[in-house]
Amino acid sequence: MGSFFNIFNLEHKKCFKIAEKNNFYFHSSIAYPGASFFYKKNSDNKKSNDKKLILKIAGYSYDQLKFEVDESIKEFKLDQLYGFQLWEKLPEKDEKINQVELKKIISYLEELKKNKIIEKTFFQLEPKKFNFDEINFFDGYAFYGYPHELQIDKDQYLKIIENKKILLQFQFFGGRSTKIFRENFKKNINDKKTEFEIDKLWINECLNFSNSISKSNCLFVGCTQKSRRLEFLANIIKKKDKNFKKIQNINFSDNLNFLTQVNYPIKNHPSFLKKIRSNLHLIKLYLRKIIKF
Repeated sequence: MGSFFNIFNLEHKKCFKIAEKNNFYFHSSIAYPGASFFYKKNSDNKKSNDKKLILKIAGYSYDQLKFEVDESIKEFKLDQLYGFQLWEKLPEKDEKINQVELKKIISYLEELKKNKIIEKTFFQLEPKKFNFDEINFFDGYAFYGYPHELQIDKDQYLKIIENKKILLQFQFFGGRSTKIFRENFKKNINDKKTEFEIDKLWINECLNFSNSISKSNCLFVGCTQKSRRLEFLANIIKKKDKNFKKIQNINFSDNLNFLTQVNYPIKNHPSFLKKIRSNLHLIKLYLRKIIKF
């Protein structure tokens, strides 16, 4: 639910219903305009959906994290959820992790677990940023991944697998910021096929890739506003191993064809968050959609 989902768009609503029907997890944030409104309005069984909801929050300071946890629970109207995912910044002091501040964050997150508000915690990794042993207290780790590349260090990936952590792969459908992986895939298709036939082949490739990363412990996050893609994905997931082809050659951070740039300024985050959460901002988004239509 990263993109703006329009409450009046039937295709967007159909995507949500397919995800709900097939017991998919939901990944969202109070920083995604209109996401909580759309989620609450379209949930036929909200209590069940909440147990599969992962919300993205800031983790660069204890105060900001606690604020976003409280606001997330309030805005999405939650008693419990599956977990919180911290984006790629942790508290820093003198260009190192601020261990005092980090311990406060860990303690707070563990308290949320103890009180059964959340089950899991996730942290988004950046290549060559942290030593895995410094952050080995999260239940899972998020990263960008495209067939056939993972934007994390290989040693981090191996330690995640070794420690039986959950992998949270972003950009399942190939990414919005780049089309190079999908376009390269299309070049290898010799037969003339329709756009949807190519879509189906590509989604199969994406699923094979995600299953190759970890067949039983990988949650993949993708954003699509086309219900036929999601319906097709749901159907091939149900078939389980019938068409699975393990992908052997995977590039890591030292050998990437594309790197998703992450350079979000912490200093501007509170004011930016306030702006995009405002009713005025949401109304403007809806007006743009109406005018465009």
